[in-house]
Amino acid sequence: MNRNVPLVGVDLNKVTPLSRGLVGWWPTICATSKRVRDVTGNQNAAILTSTNPSAAQWQGGGLNCPNAGALKLDGTNDWAIAPHQVQLAQIGDITISCWVNPTNFTTADKYILSKMSGGFAAPYRFSLTLTTGLPSLARGNGAAQTAVAGTAAPTAGAWTHIAVTQLGTAVTHYLNGQPNGTGALSQATTDSGTALYIGQGLAGALQFIGGLSNIRLYNRALSQTEIQQLKNEPYTGFQFQPFATTWKQPRGGPFMRKRSM
Repeated sequence: MNRNVPLVGVDLNKVTPLSRGLVGWWPTICATSKRVRDVTGNQNAAILTSTNPSAAQWQGGGLNCPNAGALKLDGTNDWAIAPHQVQLAQIGDITISCWVNPTNFTTADKYILSKMSGGFAAPYRFSLTLTTGLPSLARGNGAAQTAVAGTAAPTAGAWTHIAVTQLGTAVTHYLNGQPNGTGALSQATTDSGTALYIGQGLAGALQFIGGLSNIRLYNRALSQTEIQQLKNEPYTGFQFQPFATTWKQPRGGPFMRKRSM
């Protein structure tokens, strides 16, 4: 395979097994200064919102994590919003997968992906917990919620792959492809019809600080093998097309922008 791949864009190869049940995928390699593209074709593009446009940036990753297009948020006034769509209203089985590079776990919980109403998950919220940094999945109906946290936190200042699945009432967290705590959620879930937020909770609160990349939302619970594949092959399912910019694919790693000499 040619490792210097010219691109025009990236789309989902819908015949790959990991495309099944994928309702939203925001890789952040295909993004502009204000728009984070959803490559599933479900029209869930997220718009970057910032009261300080120079604060929200695209930052580089490494061979074992996102890529040159990771979203860097300042924890104060940066987030992205995808308008409500029916396919985002996942009230049943679910998987959320992403790469994170948190700056710290102070001040408040750090929200990664959420649909909320009245301060409650409606129907889901995935975040890092204040002080401990433990990943947490909450499910709710806009009036009440319950949550299950993982047992280990990602490292501040380093890229880590985290994921969570819910199958029926059974919740499983993953850290770098390995199980990271389990629990049960029986809370009734209802979708509020609100927007999906990347990097914050509703009403501009609980903002993520650090890097986010390769965020995926599924309407099914992935297996551990599938979670490990997402960790080891972050761009599995991409279908690349010719473009004016050249990208380099390191062996065994995701695509990185090739520097001109």
